[in-house]
Amino acid sequence: MPASDSFKPETVQAFKEIYSEHKEVIEYKARYGNPTEKAFAKTVLAIAGMGLP
Repeated sequence: MPASDSFKPETVQAFKEIYSEHKEVIEYKARYGNPTEKAFAKTVLAIAGMGLP
């Protein structure tokens, strides 16, 4: 079950908007950020339903 199924549709939509506005930074931080940055970026990716890198 994808993480996005655990949240309200409006929450998933909000995270999708965050992802679309900051796609490059989120993907970079998910791969190369410090542990806190990776956690935040991977949370955004998971809730937005974009999958993890």
